[in-house]
Amino acid sequence: MPEHKKATLKEELREELQSIYNVRSDLTLVLLADGAEDNWDFLRSLPGGVGAEDSHEVVDLFHVLEHVKKACDAYYGEGNPEGKAFFEQARVWLREIDDGAERVIRARQYRRDRSVGATKKAITTEIRYLEKRREQLGYSELLERNLPVGSGVVEAACKTLAAERLKRSGMSWLEPGGQAILTLRSLLQNDRFDRAWPRIASFYTAPVERVSRAA
Repeated sequence: MPEHKKATLKEELREELQSIYNVRSDLTLVLLADGAEDNWDFLRSLPGGVGAEDSHEVVDLFHVLEHVKKACDAYYGEGNPEGKAFFEQARVWLREIDDGAERVIRARQYRRDRSVGATKKAITTEIRYLEKRREQLGYSELLERNLPVGSGVVEAACKTLAAERLKRSGMSWLEPGGQAILTLRSLLQNDRFDRAWPRIASFYTAPVERVSRAA
């Protein structure tokens, strides 16, 4: 359930990752998120903590392409064929060329320098987003190694785990009830229910005493 700074979720993820690396220390760790600094503060603490020798940071490609599109729309206008064509070119650069991020940034800088007013300001904002994360945009290398560059699988899991169950018409949840549903549903979806149930049940037992009624 929602929690300030996601403290419980972070600790559970850390423990889960550590249990994996205790068995498979040879695995490559990909740290993947959007641009939120709180997420990156947490993710950057993981490789050293779990003993991952091969790790990579990457900003979710879909989020980056959203910023690329905003710059295209600012310069060409939303729906413009030239803007669509340039967006597709930028997408190919990012996915398939080693210096794809630099090409996209330079192309944006060229268009910024030819713009004025609100258009220039909008493009500048998107350039700053890319420049700040340029070391996390190495998509071609990761794709060559069949490593993930997007968080779609995780977002789909969030939908099937939480949204489809907790966001039905008229529903509202307090933390205890919502967490109970999420805990059981997650155990079912990841095939851990049978192993987890004895431990869960041990926390919710109480002695029951039969009281005989007087005749």
